[in-house]
Amino acid sequence: MQGVAVGGEDFDEALFRAKLWDVFDLNHQPAQLGGLVSRRSAAVRALSNDAVLSALATASRGGVLLREILYGGFAYELFQAIERAKIQLSTAAQAGISFDRPGLRLDVPVTRTEFESLIRQDIDAVFEQLTRALQQAELDPTDVDLVVRTGGSSSIPLFVDRLKEMFPGRVVERPPFDTIATGLGLHARKVWT
Repeated sequence: MQGVAVGGEDFDEALFRAKLWDVFDLNHQPAQLGGLVSRRSAAVRALSNDAVLSALATASRGGVLLREILYGGFAYELFQAIERAKIQLSTAAQAGISFDRPGLRLDVPVTRTEFESLIRQDIDAVFEQLTRALQQAELDPTDVDLVVRTGGSSSIPLFVDRLKEMFPGRVVERPPFDTIATGLGLHARKVWT
């Protein structure tokens, strides 16, 4: 069994690092943070441990704001704002990470081009793994009759374009829940008939 551990949360984290890291002055606080937070592990979830929150309490204004967001119960809403921007970039050339709470209003623009440059290595890793899987199965991309996309990160234009390039004319999109229900129904029919 092979694969690559890449998904939507990784893309959310990339947006956080690229677009909000500076907003919260996290670049300017290496001594206070004592290496607890690095550019590689800066997802909102990773920031919500007690040691990091204590370091943020003595950090700059941006760090204090982030601490207030996390302690104030707004971390999930900040995460949702990042996710909304990511989703909007599947259909728009530009989006904003918009978050409005007492004492903090964010509206950080991000373009699809910026976003795609942030995730390009991850997308490349997915396609390297896909190529490897085809090679192990001794198949050529032309041997594949149909490729089904089921929403989520499979709607990111960079990913869609790469799939269409690899499997021209054979990529279709299906609603995720319908696809899952259909698959379960087909499996149930096979098991109980």
